[in-house]
Order: sequence, then C-alpha cells, then structure tokens
Amino acid sequence: MNLVLKYVSQGIAISLLVFIMLVFNQSALARTSERRVLRVAFPQVVGLSWTAEDGTRHGMLVDYLNEIAKYTGWEYEYMDTNGQAMLDEFIAGQYELMGGNYYIPGLEKYYAYPNYNMGYGRSLLLARSDDRTIHSYNLESMNGKTIGVYENAKENIRRLKGFLAINGLDCKLRYYSLKDIEKNHGELDSYLMNGEIDLLLSGILYNRDSVRVVVTYNSQPYYIVTNPGNKEVLDGLNMALERILDANPNFAAERYAANFPDRFVNIQLSDRDLEYVKKRKMITVAVPEEWYPFYGKEGFQKDHAGITADVLGEIKGFTGLEFSYVHAKNYSDAVRLVQRGEADILGFFLGDENDAARLGFALSASYVKANNIVVRNKSCSYPDSDLVGALVESLRFPSSISAEKIRSYPSVKEALAAVNSGEADLSMDCLLPWNRIFCGTISPILLLSHWPMIRAR
Repeated sequence: MNLVLKYVSQGIAISLLVFIMLVFNQSALARTSERRVLRVAFPQVVGLSWTAEDGTRHGMLVDYLNEIAKYTGWEYEYMDTNGQAMLDEFIAGQYELMGGNYYIPGLEKYYAYPNYNMGYGRSLLLARSDDRTIHSYNLESMNGKTIGVYENAKENIRRLKGFLAINGLDCKLRYYSLKDIEKNHGELDSYLMNGEIDLLLSGILYNRDSVRVVVTYNSQPYYIVTNPGNKEVLDGLNMALERILDANPNFAAERYAANFPDRFVNIQLSDRDLEYVKKRKMITVAVPEEWYPFYGKEGFQKDHAGITADVLGEIKGFTGLEFSYVHAKNYSDAVRLVQRGEADILGFFLGDENDAARLGFALSASYVKANNIVVRNKSCSYPDSDLVGALVESLRFPSSISAEKIRSYPSVKEALAAVNSGEADLSMDCLLPWNRIFCGTISPILLLSHWPMIRAR
C-alpha cells in the first residue's frame, strides 16, 4: 500500500511540475514577446467565423487564435470580408492571417501553410431545398445525379469518390475552374440554383433556405495561413500550434464540436409526411398545468409558456402542424390522458425506454437535457436500510438509488411534502425549485443526468 501511495505521490508531483513549467514558459513568453497586432480576414461562415449582434467575434477560428495568443502574445484586428474579395485582398497583403483553408498543391505561392492544422472539417453535399428527388434518408436517390466540384480541390474530390464507391453510388462529376468561381462572386452555388448541377460539394454550411444539406462525411484538414515570406508569423504559428497539441491533443476535436452543429443534414418531409400533416392538422398535447420551465399555464414567467411550447412552436413552423394543449392537474394525470387516448402526445416524459414501454408509450427523440436531483429528509441517513421513497406515480428511482419501500403521490410537490414531514425518507425531483417550497428538513443527496423528451402514445 505504501508503495502504491509512493508512486501516486510521485505521479502527482511530476504532473504538477510539468504544469508549473508550462505556465511559467507561457508567462515568460508573453512578457518577452513583442506585442503585435495581426490583421485577420473574417468572413461570415457558420461555425468557423461569425459575428454576434453585439459585435463580438466567435467560431473555431477565433477559438484557435485566442489559444495561439497565449503562446505568442499576439493581438488581432478582425477585418470583415467575403468570398473572392478575401482571397484577392489576402494575396495583396491586406491580412496577415486567414483561417479555414484547405491545403491545395500549387497554392503555396499565395499561402504559407504551417506544419500543423487547426482540425478536420466536414464535406457537405448540398441540394436545392425544392428538389424532392434527392433524400438524405435514401442515398440511392443520388444515383444518376450530377455533383459540382472545384477542380483544384483534389483531396476533397478523392474523398468524394471514395464516399460514392463505399456507398455504391453512380454520380457524374462536373468540374469548375477558379474562373468559374470568380464569375459567381467566389461561390459555386449559383450553378446549383440554376439547375446545371443537382448537388454541390462544399465545405461551407450555407445559412440559406434555398439550399439544404443532403449528406456529410469527414473531410480534409483546415489550416491557418499567413503570407509567403512572413517567417516571423509562420514560426509563431508552428510554435503555438505544436504546444497546443502537446497540452491538449483533443483541442481541435473539442473546438469543432463546440462550434459546429451535431447534425448538419437538413430534414426534408417526405410525401407521406406531407399527406399526414394535411389530413391531421391538429395534435393534442397533455401537459401538467404547472411544471416550469417545461410548461406553465401560469408559470414563473408570464410571457413564456415553457421549453415544451418553444419546441412545439419550432415544429409547427417547420411542418405546419398545429398543437393544442390539454391541461392536467399534475404529471400523473397528464400521463393518464395520453393512456386513455384523450391526448395524442405527452409534452415531456420523465423516464427511459423501459419506463415508456411499461406505460405503453413510444419515444420520440429528446429535445432537452435536464437533471434529476435526489433529496432526503435531514433526519435520515443515506444510504441506509429500511428507507421509504416518495415518487410521482409512473416514475421510479434509477438502479443506483435504493429504497426498501416506494410510496406514490400525484405530484412532485406532494412527494416532497412527504419527505419534508418525515412520512418518507427520500424523493427524486426534476428542476423543481424545491428549496423555495420546503426549507430546513430537506437536503440534496446527488445530481443525476436525465433526458426529458416528447413522447407519442
């Protein structure tokens, strides 16, 4: 045991020493490096570089440059630009840095590439939103279609051909030159919109209703580039990017996940979906009258009905379906409304697949992540034997929480009141501000991850 403790202590000491050395080196570098302000090309590209309403800059490029500045002491002047103008301006020397660039052989005379990239992007195949012959859920619908590609994007084309081969797809490629791009303000989407091609290979997520993403797959790496001959900046990039990798090998993946949506592919309603919407028109939703922030008929926020209403509002905007609410006195009554067929769906469900199957429900995808909190009466100990749990009807404790006996109550408030009075020892609650209702006798045990969802019967 002493030997184990010895090695653990040595490991902690070494880790601490490495951390102190890293911080010291960074601080020394920041003090000794000459403060430089570098001009950065800043187009508005979803996930990569974008400007908020308050003028603050965001995106994967900004995250990387901020991290690089910790090692170089650089400051940045972000300069708004777009499309082909950005490339011409960079070549003319108006910027020292430009991010989100692919490596393309032959462009080294225009761009100085560092030894390290800023992570890998995704290739997107874009289609017109009104083209109902191509479906993301059926890749075979791409057979016989023409895909537009930039002829010098050799690596992206290679990866596209691999994707098509793996999926057994037969598509024609139409190649476009730099002159074709220049004629259309630095983009190729005009060839998609005029019907010359059916799909466009792109690395940019267009924020337009006229274009949708059909499929996405792993692409080639992004680079932050500087001007050829600018050795000082290129050396700074190489030094900082290497240290970022040393400090956190997962930095690129983490920043990509933080800045780009989990799902790129746009949902397109099928003809069957549209027919259902046309016939059904109205969906009834069972909800407890007061369970804010999920739903509140007279909630804490008078001008906000809750998360459930927000989500269903978005679904209404996309599908055209209307939703009407059937109010129940509590959560248990809302569940019974769906079970009896008096409502079509339950606005939110506090349980997992097993709970849903037991109640005869089918699960939709989740729309929000929340937490459960397990609380106990301060006069009891946990864990202990002979504990009495208080739960809302239809709910159960997770396997990690043990109770000898379970008592059911119509609502969370009543279950918590039982714990408060000593009738029960512990209970489980989701987001309800119990500490505002009961004081003095209830104490939290632990926080549990939980996923409330819309559920259809």
